[in-house]
Amino acid sequence: TTDRPFHAGYYFYHRYGLEEGNSHIQWYISDTRDGEYTAIPGATEKDYQATEDQMYKYVKFEVTPVVEKTGWTGEKVESVPKQIKWKLTWYDEFDYEAKDGLDPNFTAKWTSDNSAPGHILSARLPKNVEVNNGSLKLVNHKELTPVMGKDWTTGNCWTNDYFGYGHYEARYKYAKGTGLNQSFWVITDGGYMGEDLYEIDMNEGHYPRTVNTNIHWSVPLEGLPEDADLNDSNNRQHQQDGLPGFIIPGAVDMSEEYHIFEMDWNEDEIVLYADGYEYRRSVNEVCKAENKKVRIYFSVAVLAWAGQITDESDGAKMEVDYVRYYQLSNPDAADKEPLQDLITTAEELTANAVVGTKLTNYPQSAVNRLNSAVSEARLVADNPD
Repeated sequence: TTDRPFHAGYYFYHRYGLEEGNSHIQWYISDTRDGEYTAIPGATEKDYQATEDQMYKYVKFEVTPVVEKTGWTGEKVESVPKQIKWKLTWYDEFDYEAKDGLDPNFTAKWTSDNSAPGHILSARLPKNVEVNNGSLKLVNHKELTPVMGKDWTTGNCWTNDYFGYGHYEARYKYAKGTGLNQSFWVITDGGYMGEDLYEIDMNEGHYPRTVNTNIHWSVPLEGLPEDADLNDSNNRQHQQDGLPGFIIPGAVDMSEEYHIFEMDWNEDEIVLYADGYEYRRSVNEVCKAENKKVRIYFSVAVLAWAGQITDESDGAKMEVDYVRYYQLSNPDAADKEPLQDLITTAEELTANAVVGTKLTNYPQSAVNRLNSAVSEARLVADNPD
């Protein structure tokens, strides 16, 4: 994007625990993903701000790690190229004050929950939502007397606006304490138990450092009569596609520092990142924004599967630094970056394929067909039109 800078995210590790010094960074740019990259003059900081004349070009960075005390340098490492293609169209930097979830400053963009869903062990109230000191805070409280039948209260809020395909980004840190499901997610109105309804959980975080992701939808029950109401949840069966917990390299206590969570979502796939690390790539079969758009949610819930809730969580806050939504700068232009990703994956597969007649080998004919498909795909990807 040309609205916000790129950030060179990487994890420094030394086998003997030596600290990082002034590692050397250089940003590069190219007209195509696999083309010739040239160094950008003066682009030697962790952040690089792209310009309008660079739209739809590719950038990457190179880092040479340096040890602080000795000045020793390690091998240069390059990032995966990324295309400059997004335009910021909606955001909240939480640079205002809101005493609770009903404050007009907050309700200009958000709605705060006031309910006690049966499947969670906490009520969600506007009093547990506040904005101050540059961040949204969802505060957990152990109540002296039950509220709506719950011993704990938490915060939950969603955007007034709706969103579709694009790039989503949020920077937040966990509340301290086990037993809390701390989430950044999107969902269609009405949940996911109906036609064209779905939920994408970019992160259902668990203290101290676990990242969880899930996709929810539903399908009609078998044997329904022809005139059955397919939007009646009683006529549908819940489906989900979850992945095992992911640990961000280097993360220890995610209540102590912010982490960035991102989603690239288009008609064909859903890709999730944490601090730049890709932790999910899924074919998009059910989350179709052309049928139903979504709202963005932030929430905390006391859940049994998030661990044992303790008094440590009383007063703990999940803090959101910002949330941003981007769309393609030119919505009429074909987005070829997903195709480039597939080409790279296919080329790596053919380069490492073991050809032969054994059970674990690839037939030469299959490798030839894949190489032919890659060649045809590259003609499309490299076509500037």
